Amino acid sequence: MIVSNSLGFLDTPPLREGFRYWQSLCSPQGLPQTQDLDPVTMPMAVLPWMLLYHRTSSGRYLCLRMGAGACCVFGYDPTGRHMDELLSSEIYEGHRRLFDECLLTAQPVGYGGRLSLPGEEHIPYRRLLLPVCTARVADHVFGLIVFPNQNSAALPSHASQSAAWEASVWRYDVGA
Repeated sequence: MIVSNSLGFLDTPPLREGFRYWQSLCSPQGLPQTQDLDPVTMPMAVLPWMLLYHRTSSGRYLCLRMGAGACCVFGYDPTGRHMDELLSSEIYEGHRRLFDECLLTAQPVGYGGRLSLPGEEHIPYRRLLLPVCTARVADHVFGLIVFPNQNSAALPSHASQSAAWEASVWRYDVGA
């Protein structure tokens, strides 16, 4: 696993614009509140690739929203389903640890890997996780998933998570 603090992770417009949007919602009092997230004010490059998960009291991650571009690549809309229902247990544990880190540290976390396509090659992706609060408790993850080596017309109709997802992790200290 590669760990980096480099802002080079944000080299695609959706990641960069999503990060800037999230930063614009941060206040001197702290992280953005869930009610601050407004699709009307989000940059257009963000909407197709955005995601919003809620960490429930049981510690599971419930998908509240997924952008249409990401749903198209996955071949389904995960809205209303828990992450642990969608991924194998090994892959889920790795993702859950990164989602937990984002919320526990109240810091952005990014990671990359590959989506496995049945009968086809793997597609590289990057995911950016950004903590969001409800009543001053970081319990939502707003973020994005992008496919930097693909143009939208070339993306497959569906994909599944592969075990090779753990390629790199990016962390950004907001206070730095």
